[in-house]
Parts: sequence; C-alpha cells; structure tokens
Amino acid sequence: FVNFCKAIPADEEDRDLDAQDWECLPQGLDGDELFLSDKWDVLKEYLELCDRYDSDAVDAYVSCFDMDCLDRFEERYQGEYDSEEDFAQQLVEDCYCDDFRGMSDLIRNNIDWRGIAREIFMDGYEYEDGFVFYRR
Repeated sequence: FVNFCKAIPADEEDRDLDAQDWECLPQGLDGDELFLSDKWDVLKEYLELCDRYDSDAVDAYVSCFDMDCLDRFEERYQGEYDSEEDFAQQLVEDCYCDDFRGMSDLIRNNIDWRGIAREIFMDGYEYEDGFVFYRR
C-alpha cells in the first residue's frame, strides 16, 4: 500500500505521504504517522481489539496510555462502569465478599465509596469515558 501511495505523485522528488482523511483512525495514527511501516502492525492490533471489545473501550485505553501499549490492553482492561464509585464497590465486593456479606446493613450502606474510589484511582487504576484500566 505504501509503495502504491509513493508511486502516485511520481513527478515529485521528495514525496511526503500524509493521511488527509483520518477521522476514523485512532489517536496517534493520524497524518504522516500512518505511513511509518511499524505503525501498520499497531493499526492491525488496534482493529483486532476493536473486533473483540467495545471500540470505545479501546479508544479510552489509547487516550489513557498509548498506541504502543496495545499489547497490554487485555491485562489492563477491567470493564465498563457508571462511575469510579461503582468500580470501587464492585472491587471490594469481589475481593472481600465473605467479609462484606458478613457486615450489618448499617455499616454496608454507609461506606464512603467516593473516598475508597479516590484511593483506588490514585494508586493503580484509570477511569476514562466509563471504562476502567489497571495502570501497572
């Protein structure tokens, strides 16, 4: 493809390739970046992830991290949540389910999920457009 594109402006000595219509390309692969040979593998990986997961989740991941980190998407992706607090509550329930179930309703219904979420997201998680990713 790149060789074909270089052949089009054959009358120019120094052909500078640039993608002009990059509206649907992911952040980081727009303009002349697309024509770097190593970026084709990145684009392929991006498109494969979009086939397996919600493309909005993949775009949120790219926004948090980088296109060159796509190989870690699956280990970092935690899911879609309405808020940081919802994720914090789900994480606590999953990790401490027996302890959590054993608490009285009074305690369970008065937990500061906002404070817990703040701590969780300061140390290891990212929340972007409704999606949660493990940072480490």
